[in-house]
Amino acid sequence: MENTVRLNIDTYPFMLAFERGDGYEIADSPRVAFLDRETGELVWAYNWNCERTVYEGARPEDSSGLREQIAARPERYIEIRGLTHDDHHEMLRAFLQTAWTDDEELREMAYATYNGTIDEWRNRVGEEIYALFEFYRMDVIQALAERWLVKHRIRPNWS
Repeated sequence: MENTVRLNIDTYPFMLAFERGDGYEIADSPRVAFLDRETGELVWAYNWNCERTVYEGARPEDSSGLREQIAARPERYIEIRGLTHDDHHEMLRAFLQTAWTDDEELREMAYATYNGTIDEWRNRVGEEIYALFEFYRMDVIQALAERWLVKHRIRPNWS
């Protein structure tokens, strides 16, 4: 069984890769993120099958060497698939069940306002409440990312 490794991982790019999901702008990118288990570096490679690659002005062969390197050493590179659109909605539903405010009326309004779209909810409740959700969401994503890393036998040193 493989030993756990300690890696220095740059927090912001890793979280950007980990949190992306369908329905978020970065998910439309034809790039796929990989974590290098030896260096902790985040590596982005173009997806071979993505039709948007040409739209971005790149061709799949632009990262063919990188993709071949990743394919040749699958134990070294772990694909970071990111969260799903549903994961983000589940986070909002969970947030709405927490005691994020002592104002019961405000909490009920925020709960009743959610109709299945995060953007509409944001527009209806305003930036102050949305910011509270964002802090909650980032804490949840951090915890999920750390569990994902542990599952892959990695202990992060965040930088």
